[in-house]
Amino acid sequence: MLSLGDGCSNKRNQAVPPPETDLRKMIVEARNRQLRSVRLDTLQQALQTFQTRMGRSPTNLEEIVRLRFLKEIPPAPEGMIYSLDPQYGNVQLVPLSPAKMTMPKPIPPRP
Repeated sequence: MLSLGDGCSNKRNQAVPPPETDLRKMIVEARNRQLRSVRLDTLQQALQTFQTRMGRSPTNLEEIVRLRFLKEIPPAPEGMIYSLDPQYGNVQLVPLSPAKMTMPKPIPPRP
């Protein structure tokens, strides 16, 4: 005798990855999002402090470090860079352009 559920359960189990794999991936992604958010918040707070004390926006992020408003610029996530808009005093993460991601070709030695 054939039950209705016998044929379906095997296909369903094959299509769904193990729950622990999905959970691990979700945890890693959540940690990465949190880290990005904390780093961006740190930069934004340093920017606001700079603007309040100096009466202007910094020309670049290195100026915030040079004038000791921030110990160091936190590393951006892989494939991303921080972008400063000095006019509005905002910093955001933007994707690194493909041209900047490739390494320059070495110059061959002269014969």
